[in-house]
Amino acid sequence: MQGSFIESGDQSITRRIDHVTSLVAGENPAILRHLSEIGVIPSMFLVRWLRLLLSREFPVGGVFFLWDRFFASGDGAFHLLDGVSAGLLLSRGREVCGCGGIAEALGVLQDGGKSVSVRLVWAVGRGLGEGEGEGEGEEKREGRL
Repeated sequence: MQGSFIESGDQSITRRIDHVTSLVAGENPAILRHLSEIGVIPSMFLVRWLRLLLSREFPVGGVFFLWDRFFASGDGAFHLLDGVSAGLLLSRGREVCGCGGIAEALGVLQDGGKSVSVRLVWAVGRGLGEGEGEGEGEEKREGRL
């Protein structure tokens, strides 16, 4: 767990944010482009999502559903967290792209998964983040193609 958030001389949370945004960019770059156009940078919502393990983004039952799966996955937990975070952003993409400003977009993003199915977000996120270990994601993706 230490290497996922706390590394001396390293910006570990920044790497997690970069990973989530790259997952979203690979699926729907229009979401990130729109957020950029209205002045929202991913760290404005992803720091909260990642540091609190999505505990503020879903009702308590949804949080337990996700946490059970994160913690049962062992070393892959944080890659699943990245994938689920990307899945949550992708699931809110239509709403986010309809936002005209920072306050409106952050309102949608901080509502998180309260209006989407946690099981749907899990399924999407698991597909995006499952099986990627630090430094081996590219090799694994190439093997799946």
